[in-house]
Amino acid sequence: MPTPTHLRSSPVRAVQAEAPIIVVSGLPRSGTSLMMQMLEAAGVPILDDGQREEDDSNPNGYYELEAVKATAHDAAWVEEAPGHAVKVIHALLPHLPAHHHYQVLLMQRDVHEVIASQNRMLENDASSDPGMSDARLVEVFNQQMEETTRLLGAENHFEWTTVRHADLFGNDELSIRRICRFLGLPGSVKKMRARIDPSLYRARATAPEAPRKA
Repeated sequence: MPTPTHLRSSPVRAVQAEAPIIVVSGLPRSGTSLMMQMLEAAGVPILDDGQREEDDSNPNGYYELEAVKATAHDAAWVEEAPGHAVKVIHALLPHLPAHHHYQVLLMQRDVHEVIASQNRMLENDASSDPGMSDARLVEVFNQQMEETTRLLGAENHFEWTTVRHADLFGNDELSIRRICRFLGLPGSVKKMRARIDPSLYRARATAPEAPRKA
């Protein structure tokens, strides 16, 4: 079934002369950095200060703007964002100023893959706190994503569509074409697809084990 795109004609959009802000959002390790790379390949201006350097977990870079992390109490950076793409974690979407218009690409990845990828990162960080169990994280992440989709559907300053991480790595050109239509990026499919490196899809979901018989 095709992934729906959520468009609306709103008073905010009607009176606004500035370009929309492209927001790439989702859980950490859901493919947000990859999507930023793809948008850059399509010629979209990127907001990225380069403070967080690439590493083994993200060898092509994180594409982050440090100021975004303070959005809950200081969203001044947004005033320079129209016409650009920026990565914003899902939890900060409610704090984006409503007088701008946002085109949101909400990354969706199997939550077990997200957790496995996060755990892989933590293995390389001796100072990390193990925190919640994987089972609890599944519940929390699913709840957070449900809350995020409700927010996006309720606010007029958001247009949004979902992007399935697995579709990008499954050579699903239709998924990339849909992104290009949503953002108005003609002729960008091949350039965006070329940024996908299958070797970096390292945390893959596996079928759950069958219950053992007594």
